Amino acid sequence: MSHPTYKFCPRCAAVLESRVLFNRERPYCSACGFTYFEDPKVAAGALVEKDGKILLVRRLNEPAIGKWSFPGGFVDAYEDPAQAAGREVFEETGLVVQINDLAHLISCREHPLGADIVLV
Repeated sequence: MSHPTYKFCPRCAAVLESRVLFNRERPYCSACGFTYFEDPKVAAGALVEKDGKILLVRRLNEPAIGKWSFPGGFVDAYEDPAQAAGREVFEETGLVVQINDLAHLISCREHPLGADIVLV
């Protein structure tokens, strides 16, 4: 297990072991058969353009505090990514925007607390 998230089964509380399942080492519960699959973290951001200018916000939190970025943040469970992008723009700027299209998909985790997939 490269990233042990659980030590105990979230279903029956038995101690998890490590097994190779589906070609990868995963936390597994031999008591109830639960297998833990680590889901990717997904973020959504918006490239807001007006009059040929792009809106950037300055990061308030680590990592990269003080650096410039497009507005964005994590997509909540069961949330539409386009709605998440709009929500993040509103939370960070107070602007209400209309999300028109998918401009870019970024796939990499820059830091341990970051997203694996960013939809812009």
